Amino acid sequence: MIALNGFARRLSATGTASLAVLLVFFCALAYWQVFRTDLAGDDRNPRVLSAFHDPGRGSILDRDGNILAETLGDGTRQYYDASTAHLVGYLDPRFGSQGVELAFHSVLSGAVPSGWAGAFRAEFDRSRPKGSDVVLTIAPDVQAAAAIALGARSGAVVALDPRNGEVLAMVSVPTYDPGALAIHGDGLFADATSPLLNRATQGLYPLVPLLRR
Repeated sequence: MIALNGFARRLSATGTASLAVLLVFFCALAYWQVFRTDLAGDDRNPRVLSAFHDPGRGSILDRDGNILAETLGDGTRQYYDASTAHLVGYLDPRFGSQGVELAFHSVLSGAVPSGWAGAFRAEFDRSRPKGSDVVLTIAPDVQAAAAIALGARSGAVVALDPRNGEVLAMVSVPTYDPGALAIHGDGLFADATSPLLNRATQGLYPLVPLLRR
């Protein structure tokens, strides 16, 4: 009976210690997963840095299927149309992201799981999900015409379809090469002409009302 009582005490102590360890584990998990949400976007987070060189990131296309931005096999983000630079935006580990790259980051990176099954895979399957493509309403012929019409003059051109509000063209000048941001980024940010400013959405222009007779 004495030996049995000793075994029961040891078993009870082991169970209590195990419960204490599990409690500490779940408290730590809750702290890092729930309360320290700031770490998800911290520049030192390896997951944040790897998102800028993700071979599985989706492409950005115009309405005719022409590729405006895509990720090459080595993780380099490639951009093809300088006239859409401000609309498409950029993706850089140092300077962050802008434009469609920023607005649709969760879609392009595949970071949004759908349903409980997607959430379960995102938590336990550490392989990076493949992103989806984003198709814009930009019409290549209208975009090209707007770029030619504006030329090298500083300003912006936006063309909308009045039937549904679709953006058929968006051009801002001066423009830049999103793919060269890592090389020329400091100079672009310091440039007095503000080539990174999207004058179509961020420029301040006087509103001239149309007067009807």
